[in-house]
Order: sequence, then C-alpha cells, then structure tokens
Amino acid sequence: MNLTKSMIVALVTLISSGASATTTPASTVTINTTVLSACSISTPPTTLNFGSYNVYATTATSGTATFGVKCTMGAAYTIKLAGPMTNGLRTFTTVPQGSTSQLKYSLSYTNGNTTVLWGDGTNGAPGVPITSTSSAEQTYTITGSIPALQDVMQGAYSATVNLTIDY
Repeated sequence: MNLTKSMIVALVTLISSGASATTTPASTVTINTTVLSACSISTPPTTLNFGSYNVYATTATSGTATFGVKCTMGAAYTIKLAGPMTNGLRTFTTVPQGSTSQLKYSLSYTNGNTTVLWGDGTNGAPGVPITSTSSAEQTYTITGSIPALQDVMQGAYSATVNLTIDY
C-alpha cells in the first residue's frame, strides 16, 4: 500500500508540474543583408599577336586577345582600354632602335553586328558598358587591326594597353 501511495503522489506531482508550464507569445526575427556590386578580371588577357605585318599588303592585319570578367549579377560596369590614341588609332610605343616609325593600330569590340572602337572614353573611343546577367565569368574578345599600306621601318614593335573595369 505504501508503494501505491508513493506512486500516486509522484503521478499527481508530475501532472501538476506539467499543468503549471507557461507559453511565451510568438515573435519574429527580421533577417536582412545587402549584396554589393563587385567585379574582377578573372582571366587575364591573352597576348594580342598580329604576327608579321607586310607593308605591301592591301588588307589590314588583324589579331585577337581574350579575357574574362566576373561581376555580381545585375552590376553595371564599363570595360576600358586606356592608352594614347589619335583619331581612333593607337601607335606602338616600342619601335625598332633608331626608328621614328609610328605603326598605327586600332582595338575594337564587337557585339552582334555592331563593332565599335574600344578605348577609355576619350579620343573618340568609348569604354564598353555592360550589365551583368550572371555572376559567372563572361569572356570578351579584343580585336586588333593594323591598317594596310603603312610605310614603316622593319623590326619588332610592341605596345601595352591598360585594361580596367569600372563599376
């Protein structure tokens, strides 16, 4: 009988302790963040190599270089190619020793059927405005062209152009 009375007291205590529990009213937690615009040149530009230039050729000599850009989806950015330019033409900055020859070339961007001179927004050649549709890498092609029939000295010519992304 003692054991049964103890069990009844324990059961009543257990039931009464559960009945006295209270509930806190529900509430919400606000969670937010901001995704910032970010861009990077994710794949460095390849070398734009025109190969050999023939001063007697009647057609332009061309070449291409590619590079990759990653930007946050929806980010507006402008790709710029900076360097000296006159009337849309650039000149090679390193020329054969003892030469004053100025071998001229241009850089352009093609989107569909439209080709534009590619610059930095000065001297008649704009940067290329883009709005990112994905955070994945986008590949761009720089097309270079050396106009035909330039009377220049033989030798090696080279130039450096600065590629920047403004966002």
